[in-house]
Amino acid sequence: MSSVTKTTTCYHCNDECTDEIIEHDGHDFCCNGCSTVYQLLQDVGLDEAYANGPLGIRPEESSNTDLAYLDNPEVKQNLLDFSDGKKARISFELPAIHCSACVYLLERLERLNKGVKQCEVNFPKKRANILFDETEITLRQLVALLRSIGYAPNLNLQNTTEKGDKPTTDKALLYRIGVAGFCFGNIMLLSFPEYLIGEKVLEEKWSELFNYLNLLLALPVVLFAGRDYLVSAYKGLKVRHVNMDVPVSIGILAIFGRSAYDILAGVGPGFLDSLAGFVFFLLIGKWYQAKTYSGLSFERDYKSFFPIAVNRIGADGQVDAIMIKHLLTGDEIQIHNDELIPCDCELLSEKASIDYSFVTGEAEPSSKNEGNRIYAGGKNRGSVIRLRVMKPVSSSYLTSLWNSADTSKDAAVPPLLNFSNKIASWFSAAVLSIAVITAIYWLIVDPTNWLNTTTAVLIIACPCALALSIPFTYGSMLRHFGRHGFFVRSVEAIAKLGQIDNVVFDKTGTITIRLKGSVLFGGAELTVDQLEALVNVARQSLHPLSKTFAAAFPKTPQEQVVGFTENAGVGIYGMVNGTLVELKNPNNLSEQERKQFDSWQTDFHGMGKTAVLINGHLHARVEFTTSYRVGLHRTIEQMKEKLTVWLLSGDNDTEAAALSNDLIAGFEKDHMFFNMDPHQKRQWVEEKQSDGTAKVLMVGDGLNDAGALREAHFGISIAEDNSQFTPASDGILTASSFEKLPQLIALAKQSRSVVLGAFALSMVYNVIGVTVAVQGLLSPVMAGVLMPLSSVSIVLFTTVSTAILAKSKLQ
Repeated sequence: MSSVTKTTTCYHCNDECTDEIIEHDGHDFCCNGCSTVYQLLQDVGLDEAYANGPLGIRPEESSNTDLAYLDNPEVKQNLLDFSDGKKARISFELPAIHCSACVYLLERLERLNKGVKQCEVNFPKKRANILFDETEITLRQLVALLRSIGYAPNLNLQNTTEKGDKPTTDKALLYRIGVAGFCFGNIMLLSFPEYLIGEKVLEEKWSELFNYLNLLLALPVVLFAGRDYLVSAYKGLKVRHVNMDVPVSIGILAIFGRSAYDILAGVGPGFLDSLAGFVFFLLIGKWYQAKTYSGLSFERDYKSFFPIAVNRIGADGQVDAIMIKHLLTGDEIQIHNDELIPCDCELLSEKASIDYSFVTGEAEPSSKNEGNRIYAGGKNRGSVIRLRVMKPVSSSYLTSLWNSADTSKDAAVPPLLNFSNKIASWFSAAVLSIAVITAIYWLIVDPTNWLNTTTAVLIIACPCALALSIPFTYGSMLRHFGRHGFFVRSVEAIAKLGQIDNVVFDKTGTITIRLKGSVLFGGAELTVDQLEALVNVARQSLHPLSKTFAAAFPKTPQEQVVGFTENAGVGIYGMVNGTLVELKNPNNLSEQERKQFDSWQTDFHGMGKTAVLINGHLHARVEFTTSYRVGLHRTIEQMKEKLTVWLLSGDNDTEAAALSNDLIAGFEKDHMFFNMDPHQKRQWVEEKQSDGTAKVLMVGDGLNDAGALREAHFGISIAEDNSQFTPASDGILTASSFEKLPQLIALAKQSRSVVLGAFALSMVYNVIGVTVAVQGLLSPVMAGVLMPLSSVSIVLFTTVSTAILAKSKLQ
């Protein structure tokens, strides 16, 4: 490594090397910080970060002594979303994020420090959600690491309980609109004599004075009101990226430069009224777009409809199911086995086992004692526990966890989304090329008109309308889905739902519903104590059959359950007053036990069966009368018209005849598979999609089929009463909306047509606009008015189109 003095730009940040140049590995760097970051990235194999040119970020030169406060436990607790003493999760705002290379680098942060386990970047919001091991890297060291590579986070200790939930008003934009409007009005007033036809109405000295005043008024328009466009264009060009603000900035600078020359040279008043009007209307359009986007709220306020309910314990001891948005600090709640903990709480029960795999990705349960803090996103593993709410529900946090739970799925982006992502990269370049040709033509034909014409071309061509087609189409569809009880993970997930060609149903809890008071026994008679023990063990579980069993005996007194365990596809067991009881899937009995179980008969043949074991010995047979969901036959028949429909069940084939009956369900006989455990269901889905031709939609209850839901191209969990939230799913469908499933799938598929229609409308607008502009028939001011209106027209088109589609399909 050596230092020399010459003029060049930094290979890392692209800034000019003014003082000294540090040479390393054949590249020039402006400081030791940039050189160090480059070497660090090379050492961990991240040299691809420079594939598209310099990163454009210069790391801060700091000793990091100002970060000592991050070692304070109270500060850490306020900033962290989750911490169990080892794994921790935090969300940072990183203002320096500006391009795909930033995302590439940050999402590989674990290569720079092994203490970082995962980093997910939200590019539009410039936020990074980081999971790290506190035993390997502290919060202070993590912030220092981000600083060292040029991504210093904004650390705000206020209002951290609802990060990102509350929209903020952009006051700076309003100030810019005010300044632009004031200057525009005064420039128009001072330019009024220039608009009059005929002889000059002002003496030359007054005309010259007004021109200079206009030039002074134009300075804040360019330097303050139009600053965001200029800065954005500069940052883009700095990293060799032509963004959509480049043409706008060229137009602003061209009009201002030409006008300044005319006024200073005394050859004319220039076009400052057009410049001020152009910037003013651009900002008005930007404000209107922001208001429109906020009104549509396609980011979705999960506080309003996120389908998680929780059991709240009232002052009288009564337990009522309420939506999590109604929870208040100090409320006591009851959480069953495998149920999500929706907010930060204090444990009131003596002990608990909490699974934080939803938060940390690791399934090893964490033991907690009375008084311990339990973080949002954990799942109870064991007996029912009581908790006291410590912090209001953070819906944005739960949403981010739900999205991050999708990391195990195929990351392939639907083709339509890929197409949209490529638009901006070539669009601005094409517009600049047309503008250059237009300028050359008008300089030859009519030199007095080249500036206005070229500027109008630069302004009128807007890639925004194209880029907005997908997010607003699918975003609007998310809203309509939510209104009809279907809640989807993300915009990208709707595009995936539109690709499915196979639908797989689970049986128990998915296409069946439980009937109250419909439990019969066979085999040996149960004592009162044994029945009470079974009911109390069943109360710990959310499985449909367990809930049916517990609901059949509502007056059974509460007893403490010790050692409760639930094994998916196998059964549940626990000890009550010294008696070990078990409700077990008959398919998991030994051959001898199965023969004895089958020999016991009840007065009816129910659709659900389970074995009762007392102290490890088969004791009785339980049958449940369940019913198929209303409209099941119609739902299956509608799907079979365009999709291939399958049934995967963990029960035996005693219901095969009924399920294949065209009056009950209508499944094809060779499309039904029974006696399948959760692993086999997942494996079946995996094999079905293995050749890449099939796209499977899995519909289940989210309990025994979580693996299949996760493996499927799109997974839907059916939510019954106390909504069973399943992170493995891409969507949650309320049970009352089950009959609407065919229409919901059809809407997802038809959304593609709306997107293509929006693309076509955008292209028509741009072609017509550019055609008119190159002929000199469009002024820069009118172009400034029409450009934001094009985006608004796309918003209206997609909103109205999706509303019409939704109304026609979902009555």
